[in-house]
Amino acid sequence: MERANNAIRLWKIQGAVIEDEDIVQNIDSVSLSTVDSVLKRNQVHLKQLYKVLFDRNGMGVKELRYQYVQIVMELEANKTPRVFVYVDEAGFNLAKVRKRDRNII
Repeated sequence: MERANNAIRLWKIQGAVIEDEDIVQNIDSVSLSTVDSVLKRNQVHLKQLYKVLFDRNGMGVKELRYQYVQIVMELEANKTPRVFVYVDEAGFNLAKVRKRDRNII
């Protein structure tokens, strides 16, 4: 069930367990913590999903990459030695805030 749908949530698994009479019989309710502990015991980890833009390889992005490569090649062609510093911020989101375990002042 959880392998067929990568975007499944705990409450959907909870509803499927309650509705499925073939696997588990006489179950009227299952808590989300029980579902989570069973998944962890079976080494199934749920991760947060992110929406990814599909225009990463669009024509505008390809043109910007091409221009960047041209600029770097021109800089390397000069006789003046240069040091390039690359900063990778992929996957880093400043909007993320810890919701638990914060110090209360």
